[in-house]
Amino acid sequence: MTEETAPQAAQPSHDAGQPADGEAKPAHAEAQSANGGNAKPARDQKKAALRKRLIIGFLIILAVVGLGWWIWAEFLAPSSEETDNAYTNVELSQVTPLTGGPVKAVNVVNTQSVDAGQVLFVLDDTDQKIAVNQATAALEAARRKVRQVIANDERLSAQVEMQKAAVETAKANLTQAEATLDKANLDVKRRKAL
Repeated sequence: MTEETAPQAAQPSHDAGQPADGEAKPAHAEAQSANGGNAKPARDQKKAALRKRLIIGFLIILAVVGLGWWIWAEFLAPSSEETDNAYTNVELSQVTPLTGGPVKAVNVVNTQSVDAGQVLFVLDDTDQKIAVNQATAALEAARRKVRQVIANDERLSAQVEMQKAAVETAKANLTQAEATLDKANLDVKRRKAL
């Protein structure tokens, strides 16, 4: 070894993280040398304490949110039915009209909630109007027939009364004729006797 090479070998090598002899040392380097190299565990303890506080805070927030959700679900949420087959517990009613016919207008949409008495759809009433007109005409025809029968009955009743009167007149005429015959027989008998 030569002198030129010996001092270079004896000199400490400079790392990027370590300053040269004449340079200022960073504060953490002084703390490491003052603590004898224990600065790293102190930093780990601070990180561990911070991590512990964050985890405990997160768990407390999670517990508060869970408790809030449970209170809402048990006491505040509307009652609802649960099912495995995706059907809901609602009242469904079969709607059937009293008469059939083509639909003219629909006033509701599918799954809309409706009230009692609410008009759901309107049927085309052309066929019903025709049926009403035919029924009205048939009713008037039946009324005319009834009036004819009543009038015919009254006429026949009058004829019966006339025939009864004719019978009574005939009986009276018969009685008168018998009386006339009896008188004539008596007159004949008297003339013969005279």
